[in-house]
Amino acid sequence: MYLKIVILVLSLIAVGCYFQTYPVTPSIEDDSTFSVWLPVGQGTAWVVAPGWLMTAGHVCIAQTDGNQVILRSSAGRILVGHWLEAELSDGPGADACLIHTEAELPPPLVLMRHAPAKGTHDFIVGYPRGAHARTFGEYLGGDESSSPIQPGSSGSAVATAEGVYMMATHIHNDGTTAGTPVTELIRFLDNAGVVGYTLTPDSPFDDA
Repeated sequence: MYLKIVILVLSLIAVGCYFQTYPVTPSIEDDSTFSVWLPVGQGTAWVVAPGWLMTAGHVCIAQTDGNQVILRSSAGRILVGHWLEAELSDGPGADACLIHTEAELPPPLVLMRHAPAKGTHDFIVGYPRGAHARTFGEYLGGDESSSPIQPGSSGSAVATAEGVYMMATHIHNDGTTAGTPVTELIRFLDNAGVVGYTLTPDSPFDDA
């Protein structure tokens, strides 16, 4: 009996440490992310502005039969959209695509103005192999996170408790997740003329 009590206490401590180590940001709701279904494959998209969702450029550009996109939320909501603007880059630049829909969308996810401090805990909300999932890790610096992804996660938002700082696009050979940094995402949005996206408040250190 004593041993069972000890095991239960240790389990509760472990669970508490897990949730303390990996905070869940209220800025990312499950219904704000969608599975993207195309004739040539699938990916993940998330609401970035009223009427607009963002996913990885390679998810959309590979499609040759029109630009219609089927979107499905974790709650089973089905939407129809059309991708209208895409950029593909394996170097400096954005691997990003914008999807427009006339359907009513949840509030946009908050974009950070720059990357967080190295080692900051993060997580990814996406649809690996079409199934909704969250994975956890930390920001490794540059364009890398230790939060894992799988096929179908391309386009997922990579976020901290503050907001989205990167969009997942591919997996490195060592298993880490690489993506398009938020500064490139903001540039892409501005060049496309998208308005209504949300940024984190100014920091007194932004201009330092």
